[in-house]
Amino acid sequence: LSKLLLALTLLVLGAATTLSLPIAVRQMIDLGFDPAQQSAITRYFLLLLGVALAMGLFTSLRYFWVSWIGQRVVADLRRAVYRKILSFSPAFFETTRTGEVLSRINTDTTLVEVVVGSTFSITLRSAVMFLGASAMMIITSPWLALLIGLLIPLLIAPIVFMGRWVRRLSKANQDRIADMSATATETINAIKTVQSYAQDARETKRFSDNAEAVFGIARQRIRAETIMGILIVWLMFGGMIGVLWIGAQEVIEGTMSAGTLSQFVLYAIIAAT
Repeated sequence: LSKLLLALTLLVLGAATTLSLPIAVRQMIDLGFDPAQQSAITRYFLLLLGVALAMGLFTSLRYFWVSWIGQRVVADLRRAVYRKILSFSPAFFETTRTGEVLSRINTDTTLVEVVVGSTFSITLRSAVMFLGASAMMIITSPWLALLIGLLIPLLIAPIVFMGRWVRRLSKANQDRIADMSATATETINAIKTVQSYAQDARETKRFSDNAEAVFGIARQRIRAETIMGILIVWLMFGGMIGVLWIGAQEVIEGTMSAGTLSQFVLYAIIAAT
């Protein structure tokens, strides 16, 4: 628990330093690089340097502790899965292939490692950055923030629809990998029998068919992820560019400073990424 709290603290500190960058940029732009403001500009550049150093430190330390937590969870999970498997009745092992059991111990727990160690970390960081950047966008320009907010439903719909498709394909991919692993394990364990009856070609074809099935599902998953990425980028940046065009008109009309628009743009980029 203490390690988790430490990781969360570093996450918040890293987010805070990142979100402070646009404020310094705004001040520098609004000062207009006037020679009379040289000392103030120098202070803001030093501030930017300090923020960048702090951001690098907090981000790296957060990665270390989140990765440590992920490895700890996976080790405990593997131990629990193995203990559970050993408690099953002999009938279970008669009806379940050895390769499939080994695949669940190795491949599936490795997938959990990816989810806990990297995916969860990235998701949590993105959520904190999105909320923080959204709040600063509202503070910077409520009108432009409202327009950006109206675009969110257009982004959520394809993400939800395509996300379900990708999850189904990912599950199917894991099942095909389990089948391939089971086939290889069965053949290797009975290699003397296979060779004695000259079944090398048959078993090679069976494994090849399984490997091709894994490739086929993986290809579908990659295609789905690619389509989802294209839709998200098009909708996200297309909408943002339109909103920022409106902001540019306000700068021309004098109702908003160039520094304020630049600050809003940076927060929008942070929220989008």
